[in-house]
Amino acid sequence: MVLEYLLPFIKVLPPHSAQTNIYGISFWEEFYGGEKILGAIIIVFPAREGSGGFLSHSWDKKFFEYIKVNGRECGAIGLTAGLLGHYKIPLIAVIGDEAAAREAEELIPEIITVTVKRVERDNWISVLPLNIARPLIFKKTLEALDKLQSIKPFQFKEPVDFIFAVKRKDYLHAINGMEGILVEDRTVRIKTASYIDAYDLFWKCYMKMLFRLH
Repeated sequence: MVLEYLLPFIKVLPPHSAQTNIYGISFWEEFYGGEKILGAIIIVFPAREGSGGFLSHSWDKKFFEYIKVNGRECGAIGLTAGLLGHYKIPLIAVIGDEAAAREAEELIPEIITVTVKRVERDNWISVLPLNIARPLIFKKTLEALDKLQSIKPFQFKEPVDFIFAVKRKDYLHAINGMEGILVEDRTVRIKTASYIDAYDLFWKCYMKMLFRLH
């Protein structure tokens, strides 16, 4: 991303800010609750596992077979849209591959999407040339900004039933006995009153698995 091309009222989120809680829920409260963000745009997030997208995976290709919230299968796009929605921030545009755009449109029908690449037969990747992609992204971003008032924040219904399955059972050794979760075979279930609490527990599970296995 070339920062000097951004419109002056567009702010780049800190690295991984839409995804991480290394600093705890207080980080989200401070950033999303205190920055007066009117809308968010996601760039090059992967589509969820099994979607047929370019390098598609649900959060971390090594660990997760699938992630479901209230029965809806989600990847990084859905989980992040839910986090934004908790703070009443609408996800107004997604820029990425064809599968990511399709996933976003299923989640938020009014959203603006920009497809810059797609997976073709035999796993060949078709990519828009830069001289076509750049003005297209600019045009679609302006369209998304025009729709700020009509695109509603995406919110999961509460209470929340959050389930994820890992690709190997031994990954769960790091979180066995952790409070607030139910482990059965390769599946972990989190049931909470609010999405933010479920998301927080999910991240705590992920951090424990990540740092104990790498």
